[in-house]
This record gives sequence, C-alpha cells and structure tokens, in this order.
Amino acid sequence: MDKRVYWVWLQTVVGCGWAHTARLLRRFGDAEGVWQADEAALREAGLTGTVLKRAMHKTLDKAEKQLHLALAQAWEVWTPDMPEFPSTWKVLSDLPLVIYATDTMPFPHRTRPMVTVIATRKISEKGRRVTGKLAAGLAAAGVTIVGDTIEGGDATAMMAVAAVGGAGVIVQPCALDVTYPRKTAHIRQAVLDAGGVVLSEFPAGTAVRKEHFRIRNRLLATLGDALIVTEASEGSGTVTVAEMASAAGHEVYAVPGDPATNAGCHRLIRDGAVLVQNGKQAAMELTDRYPALDVQLVEEAESAYVSKQPAPPEKSKKQAPVPRYARQPVTPIVRPEPQPMPVVADLPPELSENAKCVATHLTASPQGLEELTEKTSLSLPQVMMALTELEMHGVAEKRAGSLYGRKG
Repeated sequence: MDKRVYWVWLQTVVGCGWAHTARLLRRFGDAEGVWQADEAALREAGLTGTVLKRAMHKTLDKAEKQLHLALAQAWEVWTPDMPEFPSTWKVLSDLPLVIYATDTMPFPHRTRPMVTVIATRKISEKGRRVTGKLAAGLAAAGVTIVGDTIEGGDATAMMAVAAVGGAGVIVQPCALDVTYPRKTAHIRQAVLDAGGVVLSEFPAGTAVRKEHFRIRNRLLATLGDALIVTEASEGSGTVTVAEMASAAGHEVYAVPGDPATNAGCHRLIRDGAVLVQNGKQAAMELTDRYPALDVQLVEEAESAYVSKQPAPPEKSKKQAPVPRYARQPVTPIVRPEPQPMPVVADLPPELSENAKCVATHLTASPQGLEELTEKTSLSLPQVMMALTELEMHGVAEKRAGSLYGRKG
C-alpha cells in the first residue's frame, strides 16, 4: 500500500492547519502510527471529541480515493517523510500533513534563494511599480519568488516573475483544481508555463473559504528564506502574514513609502524588519547565505524591466487663478478626431482590452515580443499576458524561436 494513504487519512481526521500536528507526530512517529494507535493511546495524546471519534474510524477508503484522484490529475503528493516536502514547513507546530503540487519545485534542493513577495490588494500605482520591479529583478537573477495571484500587489509580483521567465511558486487557499481568482487565471498559467508550480494543502474539490486564508498564510509566510512586503496598510492581512514569518524566525524585509498607503511597512520596520528599497538591496541581504547570487544582475534586470514599463501619468498642476481684469479671450483648440483601433471581428468577446490590442497586430507571419511591444505601445509584461490569454482562446500560437503568430 502507498504509505501516503495514512497521511491523507490523518489529514481528514484533524483537518488542515490543526495546531497540534507536530505534537501528535512526536508521540506516534508518523501517520501510520496514529492509525494503529488504540483509543487509550489517542486520549493520552490529547485527542478528544470529534477528532478522537474520527481517529477511531480506521477505514482508509476515503483516503485512498482522495490520493487516487490527485494522482489521476498528475499532481505531486508530498508528505512530511518525503524529501520533496519543504524543510521549512517540517518545523511548524501546525505543519501540513499533505501537500498537493502541480509539478516538482523549480529548484527542489534549494540551490537558489527563495523569497516571498507580498503586498496589499488595494495597491497604489507607485506600489505596483515598486513591486513589479523588485520581483522581476530578483526572479531574473535566479531567485525563486513565492506568492499568490490575488488581485493587487500579489498578482503584480507574479506577473513580473512570469514576464522575465523566472521561477514562481504560488500557494493557494483552495484545491489545485479550483481556479482562484478567475480574473488572474492567465497569470497563474503564465507562471506554470515559465516552469513554476502551484501548491495547496487542500484536497481536490476544496473551494475557497474565508478561514482558508489564515490556514494558507502560515505556509506562504514560512516557505522562503525571507519575506518582502512592498506596500501594506496598518492592520492589513499583508502585515499579519509578515508577522507570521517573523514569529517563525524568518527574516522580514519592508519597503518604505507614502505613509498614507504604506503605514503597515513603516510599522514593520519600526518593529525590526529590514528596510529595503529595491531588489538589489534585498539581494545583498541574502548574499551571506547565497554568495553566488549576482547582485549586479538583479540591478540590471530591474532597470531592464522598468525600461519596458509605460511612463506613469503626470499629475496636473493647479495654476494660480488669473485676475479677472487680466484674462484674455481664449481661442478654442481644435483637436483631431482620434482614429479608431482596427477591429478583428472574430475575436472572443470576453478578451481583455490588451489582448484585443495585441490580436489586431498578429499576422500569419510570426513576430517577436519586442516587435509586438513596439506596435502595441504596451509593456513587455502586458504583451506576454495578452499572448497567454490569446493562446488560451485559440487566437494566437507560439512558434519556434519565441515568435507568435495568428492561429488558423
């Protein structure tokens, strides 16, 4: 019998995120030891109520079905006794008993640093740019970026990682076969296409629930060597994740900013978080453990990423009022009528505006990313995301040499 069945069984007994899993395993050794224990031993170990009742139900039928379903979908299934299981999670008092993964980890033996990058959902435009630049710089230099694809700062970081072809690890608050959030499914797919992986503690079919975020966040906080917060308000969930990382002994870095939008980062810095302003500074903090990390490459990658981004909109300056007696007649400015964008009639109506824009410039002759970026006036990450979306809808196809053309 596959020994992982016992771990899946134990997860159904205590649930995900149970606070005493480490204590239980110290008492019985592993999941099979718990399954073999009698009621007296389980009571002595502290099991009571519903958990004890479930533990005394020794059938493995449900666990076998769950494991079979996961393997049938070509998922990896990791348990604490396997080398694939992240070592940073093995020391948690509420360590996960089963981890489902879409693939193996990008660098399973931790030959490269791994950093979690998070930010608020309601991220400012400046925060978005800082987050994208930092994540892209680190990822391009070989750092594995851990995060999520929830709208806002987290999605921005993962989109930047995919744009530079870096390694990304997404930790979901639901099962792997649940698309969440749907709005950013294209980013999740882009991370997978770039060689990344999606992880989840929840068995197949588990939908998103409010309490799942707290359960997931402890894993998000402790998977990497360090955690970076680029923008967070005071008392936000982002700050809570950073506090989880700090409590578990992981280094926390925070980016300062406008106090109106970034009070959470300022408090983290006052409480001991390392102040960093960009990916280069974060990389310098990691060089003690990873001396091969090229800090100069991080800086160059950040600069290259920024050069591809559209310029931020300029703030209009209010002019001082002109005295009534000095006002002169104003001649109306006649502006040319804007030319409509070419329309391709057979495009799926649910495509984003960026995808439609890129589609209008696709031809049967293959084109490179740089050429499409120039033609559309979109940034490189925007073009890549749009192409991913168009591939998913059967409008575009990737050809040899990282070229793209119209499908059909």
